[in-house]
Amino acid sequence: MADLITCPTCGTPDQEIGKYCEHCGSKVERGAATAATADAVQPDAVQPDAVQPDAVQPDAVPADAVPAATGNGSAPDVAVPAPSGNGASASVDAAATTVAPASAPTSGPTTDALRFIRLENGVFIKEQAFDVPVGSRLLVGRADPTSGIFPEVDLTMWSKRVPTPEGSLYTVHRKQCYISRDDAGQVWIVDHTDYVGDTMVSPVGTSQFRPIPSLAGERPTDPEGGVALDVGDRILMGQGEGMLIFQLMRL
Repeated sequence: MADLITCPTCGTPDQEIGKYCEHCGSKVERGAATAATADAVQPDAVQPDAVQPDAVQPDAVPADAVPAATGNGSAPDVAVPAPSGNGASASVDAAATTVAPASAPTSGPTTDALRFIRLENGVFIKEQAFDVPVGSRLLVGRADPTSGIFPEVDLTMWSKRVPTPEGSLYTVHRKQCYISRDDAGQVWIVDHTDYVGDTMVSPVGTSQFRPIPSLAGERPTDPEGGVALDVGDRILMGQGEGMLIFQLMRL
């Protein structure tokens, strides 16, 4: 029988040691310090993701200090397999990436200023964010000067290597996906053609991350096969402890 203890982060009982808490998503380890402090608030509308930080982020701001998320909330909760990644075998723990529904969903494009802000253990990291201006098209990934790859949104400093059978690898790709915003203010996301299915979306109001193609029948699509994003949607790139999660917010 698995060795069970009470989650040291949120206090949920009967969580398996070495796994991620089914309630808050924090890794369950013996002797871990309780994280329910003022600088790591668990928001009503966001559950922590499964990423373990490399170090304490001094510029972290509680998620409940950011304006409430809005979106269309039309997609059903559907469990999905982990993305394939760049040869890595680390998997996405569906329970660890589950999020609670956001409140007051709305839909439609907006010309308001929008920003993707990283979520780490239920806290918004304000310094790890990027804007999506109207009329922009952004390659999201990791810089590789040797290959001449310089994405507009460089995730290199926020990514981390994870152990895999093939060695220590990044699970976020150099060319992960494209995020664009048309003249009407609508935000779109599409996988890079080499990694279809490796970027996932959790529509606002749902609890599961899903591959972009699986949303094509429920949301508007563009000629590239991308889907429309709403304010409050979350996107996930990478796997296991190497995953990065961002939420689209209105400023």
